[in-house]
Amino acid sequence: MEKIYNNKIITIFFLIQPILDILTSLLNIPASIGILFRGAFVLYALIYCFIKGNKITYIYLAISSIYLLTNLIVHAHTIDGFSVGTQMNSLIHLTYFPVLLLFFYKYFTNIKGKLLDNKTFILNALIIGLSLVLSMATKTNLCSYEKCIMHGTTGWFNSANEYGIILVFLLSISMTYMMKSKSVLPVISYLLTNAFMILIGTKTSYIAMLFINIGYVLFYIVSCFIDKKRIKKYYKFNILFLIMGIAAIVFFPMTPLKYNIDLRAQDGIEKVVDNKTEEKIDVHISTEELNNNYQEIIVDNQGEIKDSQVKTVAFNGRDEFLAYNKDLYKKSSLFDKFFGITNQHKEYEHLTEMDLFDILIFHGIFAVILDLIVPLFLIVKIIIGLIKKMDLLFDSDVALPGMTLFVFLLVLWFAGHVLLQPAVSIYLAYLLVYLYKKVGVKEWKKQV
Repeated sequence: MEKIYNNKIITIFFLIQPILDILTSLLNIPASIGILFRGAFVLYALIYCFIKGNKITYIYLAISSIYLLTNLIVHAHTIDGFSVGTQMNSLIHLTYFPVLLLFFYKYFTNIKGKLLDNKTFILNALIIGLSLVLSMATKTNLCSYEKCIMHGTTGWFNSANEYGIILVFLLSISMTYMMKSKSVLPVISYLLTNAFMILIGTKTSYIAMLFINIGYVLFYIVSCFIDKKRIKKYYKFNILFLIMGIAAIVFFPMTPLKYNIDLRAQDGIEKVVDNKTEEKIDVHISTEELNNNYQEIIVDNQGEIKDSQVKTVAFNGRDEFLAYNKDLYKKSSLFDKFFGITNQHKEYEHLTEMDLFDILIFHGIFAVILDLIVPLFLIVKIIIGLIKKMDLLFDSDVALPGMTLFVFLLVLWFAGHVLLQPAVSIYLAYLLVYLYKKVGVKEWKKQV
């Protein structure tokens, strides 16, 4: 058993992920290879859960299987042009997170199941960061947005949203490891990760980078009042974190994100004019006006930019898709509410890209329950553990991952690309179990 299920195998899987994504992009390897690779890991995880599971585990897996089978059979009879492959791919995306979370929980709470060495994620960060440098040096880097309409680069990776969130996790691990290691590698991974989060050009990665850097400095200042020994121990690192955060604020006008915000705001203003006049008017709004408060700008006296337009710009149109899809959901049958609406109800194919809403609308109430019951269990246990051991709040091994978990939860609610994206959800699954282990929660007699 230990020859098949051990930290080396899991470490190899984490390290292969970014390499496989790079090869998929550079060599045009079919995306199905990545799906098969991740599907194989899900099977690997499921076998372990069956072997090491107990009554509650088996009940959970049985109910999940019944849901998935019912979903597949019913949708095969209700969706026009039904594709088994497409539906299976959708269900793999849905089940990837809860299965891996259950696996990590069962494996790492085992007596011999120690957490992965943080070097694993430092290597991950170095692979991703150095690939960005090489791609830009060779001018083979990809644009973050389709047709390069907006600024930003993903290096050799295809998804800006996915890797923007993965970098949040890798940043916190780099910061944690560099404060407790004399190696220069975590410092390099820290700098490369920050650079990537700036150059990628998305709001999520940029705001998260500022939050993690400056947020931890504030945490350090507060913790120094409680334990004065921390002042000498970590002040050099926190100066670096503070400089990075301040630099990101000062040089923000020169970043890809600033350009993208201005472009989206300009586009939003033109849409308001289009809606009023039913024709496109060439409007130029200065950067200074946009910076002041473009909610209050009036364009050619045709109409005022309302909060709803600003919200659409901020959420990249997700609020519009959500409003439409929520209306579809309300009008759907009771069965669809529990198992997800089918494409015969939709006039166009587009998710809201907000994980919780997408799961509810397109996979149903049962899917929401099955997806969230295990993470909610762990989050409650983590909170209980922290209440019992308040001093852990001032441990960087807990504080930084805790801040990262907070960012992940915000992103899955407002921006998506977390629960339904295997490349990202595996990090969230590990992060939850990581915190669970670090807090040192005692097991319930009847664990999941």
